[in-house]
Amino acid sequence: LALSSRNVFLSDEERTRALAISGSLMKAADAVERGERSPRVLEAIVRAGLAGLEIDYVALADAATARSVETLVADAFLAVAVRVGTTRLIDNVSFRVSADGADAERGMLLDAPSILYERDRS
Repeated sequence: LALSSRNVFLSDEERTRALAISGSLMKAADAVERGERSPRVLEAIVRAGLAGLEIDYVALADAATARSVETLVADAFLAVAVRVGTTRLIDNVSFRVSADGADAERGMLLDAPSILYERDRS
């Protein structure tokens, strides 16, 4: 789950459901690293992982312009906005594309809840 001040608005059950956001982005990142370049396929992977959540958008966009792309051939990001209960959550994964392939920038992964989350839950 992305580090966000909005996370404190989630119930424990909603927090569990929200984990699907990062999980679905990581599945799309795996697909990119295996060679997938179609925005439709990548967006479908994310949407499938978010089944049962209210999706505002899923979009693959050029890293420099934030415009939609026809195929993943340059640095880009895959972004999502989802409502879990009354809370709108956003997250993304970035891709670096080169002649050798593409790598996903998966962000910072924590082994435990952040101190900010623990502080705000007290």
